[in-house]
Amino acid sequence: MSYRKLLLLIIMTGFSFKPPKWSYTGIYPNLGKISMACEGANKATINLFKNGSIYKRIVVDSPPVTLECLKSQKECQAVIVAVEVLFSSGRTQVYSDRLWSPISDLIIENNSVIRIKNRGYPSIEGCREEAHRIFYFVSDGTIKAAKIISITDASGNSFADSQSEGIRIRNKENTIVFEEMNIPCEGHQISCDDECPPGHIRCETSAYPGYCCIPCNEIKSEIAAMRSIIRRLNG
Repeated sequence: MSYRKLLLLIIMTGFSFKPPKWSYTGIYPNLGKISMACEGANKATINLFKNGSIYKRIVVDSPPVTLECLKSQKECQAVIVAVEVLFSSGRTQVYSDRLWSPISDLIIENNSVIRIKNRGYPSIEGCREEAHRIFYFVSDGTIKAAKIISITDASGNSFADSQSEGIRIRNKENTIVFEEMNIPCEGHQISCDDECPPGHIRCETSAYPGYCCIPCNEIKSEIAAMRSIIRRLNG
């Protein structure tokens, strides 16, 4: 069925838009957040968007697929790391010190020592090998929990602003089938088998892969314009 015939049929029948059911759609804004899609399907198609248009289309024949938002920090940049520490007494305290990026995980040893993976020592200039270095310690073993609450540059700006984003895709065997930086984490489309993404309607075509997915908003705009023309013609 042609695009124009489909529009005419929709107008004549009063068809309501009901996008096909999808396994999952969403955005991946958080570092390390993993989302699963297309469980039970035979194929997953991921459209990765960049600058408002499809940048790459990844087809995975062994779903479900997982998508992870990646973020990388600039190397060897002096930053101020703030850590909130919870003590066994229930008291909380925030401590700050200067480290060298990239800043990654925080660990607590024996409820006494907080170590943060970084490339420099607190309060000492210079970028060294990456290691879990001591950030804070107590002698009485009263540290119950700790978390990084902010990372800023020397001017006090959020260090997250200097991070670049990327996408990692794995298949059901947990094998990485795609990984690339400098791709935004948000707004990608995942379709399962031969379904169209939410907000699209499927139309059969003679071109590969035998169908196309037309945005419903685009069709609605054309329908509104055609209805306006028909009303004018009917007086």
